[in-house]
Amino acid sequence: MTSADIDGSALASSIAFTGRLACMSRTEAFDVVRQRGGTPRWDNRQFPKADRAGRLIALASGDPQDAEALQIRADARVLGATLLAGTMVTHPLGRFRHSYLAPAQGVILVNGQRVVVGDGIAVVDEPKLNITAEEDAEFILVDAA
Repeated sequence: MTSADIDGSALASSIAFTGRLACMSRTEAFDVVRQRGGTPRWDNRQFPKADRAGRLIALASGDPQDAEALQIRADARVLGATLLAGTMVTHPLGRFRHSYLAPAQGVILVNGQRVVVGDGIAVVDEPKLNITAEEDAEFILVDAA
């Protein structure tokens, strides 16, 4: 695999399984592209907190419908949100999709599992994610095939 075969962010790390939800920490980011041999590209964009207040927005995506997001060549989406304490967002997951969430600030509950800054949670085989802020929080969610 070359640098041209890696694009975007997916996540792998040491995993401690808790049923279908796996708590993770010390994340590394890799998403293998849909087709090998592409040319690496770099881009940047500002994502004001106001845009993601109380809702998930696409930060980077392989889905052409996410026109405002940074484009990646992978079947994945990197979403971000900020939530006030006690508020919740729901993210539906398609069949055979995997997700990873990590808070940058605050504490979140993901389908009832508590996740704090410095940790993350990997999710497989769940139809949707209910993400609740236990305290004011900011987090990323990676949704990948």
